[in-house]
Amino acid sequence: NIDEYHTDMIVDATSMPFETGSISAMASHFALEHIFDYKAVIDEVQRSLKPGGRFLLSVPFLYHYHAAPDDFFRFTSSALDQIFSDFRILNSTSFGNKWLLIAQLLHEKRVLGSKNFFFVRFALRILGLPFLIFGLLVNQQEKEYAITQLWLVEKV
Repeated sequence: NIDEYHTDMIVDATSMPFETGSISAMASHFALEHIFDYKAVIDEVQRSLKPGGRFLLSVPFLYHYHAAPDDFFRFTSSALDQIFSDFRILNSTSFGNKWLLIAQLLHEKRVLGSKNFFFVRFALRILGLPFLIFGLLVNQQEKEYAITQLWLVEKV
């Protein structure tokens, strides 16, 4: 159940304009690492959600620095467990493995600061392709090599 009047708003996540306990579900995808006061975001989610309301979060872990305009944090699964200690954790998944990590490291992007020419970036991507394929065929939930953390929590 998504409240229609909230689906097309852009808000400051550290000070949301929603009434206390008025939101059924919220999601944040690859944004929390860009907010220095991430605790204020979690507090606002807690305040805004109805009891039983759910929050889906995805954050990078072993991932390139990607300032837009800034990039402050990487969250371990242990940190996320502590951050969401006032919520009921419904699902927590660390996505990645060493093969996907290697493939990612070889996938240089100009937008992420690569100074290499197109052909060098292309060659690195070709070199990374077997790692990508193998990484997709094996266990993708190796916590120690997590590229992404996915947490689904519910307000108690």
